Amino acid sequence: SRTDTLLLWGHAALGLRRASPAVSGMAQEHQEYIQTKVNPILENLVTQVLLERPENPVPFMVRWLANQSPQAKEYFAGFGMGEAEKLRTEVKTLQEEVRHLELKLGRAPSTTPQAASTEAAAAAEAPKEADNSKKKAEEEEEEEEEEEDLGAFAPHVREDSGSEDDVNSEPPRVDPLRARVLAAQRTAEDDRLAAECLRALALVLPSVARRQWLVSAFGSAANGFGTSGCDLDVVVHEASASGDRDPRDARNILLSLWGALQDSTVFAVKDLVLSARVPILKLEHAGLEVDLSVHNTRPLLNTRLLRAYALLHPSVAELGVAAKMWAKEQGLCGAASGNLSSYALTLMAIYFLQVGISPALPCIDVSRVRPGDAGDVSKLVQELRLTWDCSMPLHELLWRFFAFYSGDFRWGEEVVSVRLGRREDASARTFEQLTGRLAGTLHIEDPFDPSRDVADVLQEQQEMRLALALHSAATCMQAARAGAERRTPMQNAVLAVSPEAPPP
Repeated sequence: SRTDTLLLWGHAALGLRRASPAVSGMAQEHQEYIQTKVNPILENLVTQVLLERPENPVPFMVRWLANQSPQAKEYFAGFGMGEAEKLRTEVKTLQEEVRHLELKLGRAPSTTPQAASTEAAAAAEAPKEADNSKKKAEEEEEEEEEEEDLGAFAPHVREDSGSEDDVNSEPPRVDPLRARVLAAQRTAEDDRLAAECLRALALVLPSVARRQWLVSAFGSAANGFGTSGCDLDVVVHEASASGDRDPRDARNILLSLWGALQDSTVFAVKDLVLSARVPILKLEHAGLEVDLSVHNTRPLLNTRLLRAYALLHPSVAELGVAAKMWAKEQGLCGAASGNLSSYALTLMAIYFLQVGISPALPCIDVSRVRPGDAGDVSKLVQELRLTWDCSMPLHELLWRFFAFYSGDFRWGEEVVSVRLGRREDASARTFEQLTGRLAGTLHIEDPFDPSRDVADVLQEQQEMRLALALHSAATCMQAARAGAERRTPMQNAVLAVSPEAPPP
């Protein structure tokens, strides 16, 4: 089938070493056809759609494709569609120009269609030089508004380099991808709501069991790689507990909490899942989805490690968030559906920064990440901040991330190991405890459990889809880098392959 053929093509293109010579030859032939015939057209089409954002994209796409062929263009011209659409587009553009110029001059913009049409017609008679000046002014004003909309995240935006003495220099610019990532990251309101939830749970626990309880958040909401509105993972554990606990105790505590919260006005009890490897109680607090477990303290170390990496430099967290946004948009994120978890994708982003760029992201010694001791990690982060910086823009990092995992990375042989921070094959002695290390599939080591491969949930078909999507994204961004004209090459590449960020 067409799907199987595309999957085999992506499988072979990424060097997964599973296809036979005959299949590899076919895959190579398909790859060449797509790269030389299909990609140039599709990339330009997607870029134009995203730049123009038509209300009804299908007719726009049909007309754009028709204009690429003289025969088709002549056929569609008979319907009078091209000229009408062109006039509507010009009128809309001129109306927007008038509105922006009025705002810039401090005047109230025209609100009636008649006034807008009159001023648009007048603007249409202006010389071409004036039209170009207005477009430039509009673009500059939109860039300024885009920065203002970043709100609390604006202080984290790195300004373009330039002379401090040049008072007439242009304002700093934010590329579209980074603006979307910043808008998608967690806000102060998200953190406030999570802290409120933890405090409310701490008040309930003494009535369930008289112990010295701690309530801790882990996962995306606490590791610095979360997005606004993401679920809150919470673990209830004892301050003095050490080692493994009896699983029956965790289930009993959850049952007691389930009963105690039935009449709560603060929490809504959604479900109790006792059959899972880690039993959880699903709650809701002020619209926030909460997954609560007991004695499940191992993720706290992972969360602390990722938090330390996120604090090293804004680019680390931004790349992790961008990679997860891309994977979710492609339907490639979620262990329940046989895909990689958000945690696994975050480890892939960190590992790439450790081995795929220069200067390399420093490797944090996992032995310095200990339960209940954040001071040593904080001290280490402060030291590493003084020795490492990343000046590469986010869209460049994302493209290199795709290119690394679709080309240079030895898929099925190399192990994604944030613990080591260097490139090693699965056959190396340091991975002798890693489960299934010789299986020839993607390997992602858990930094705190050398025997656990966090990619073991990845089903074979989903792995091929992931491989194909990584290769397609790298090819798409590379093609757009080389051929875009209306914006900078990288900005067009980002617009072509990066989905809109979900609203905060």
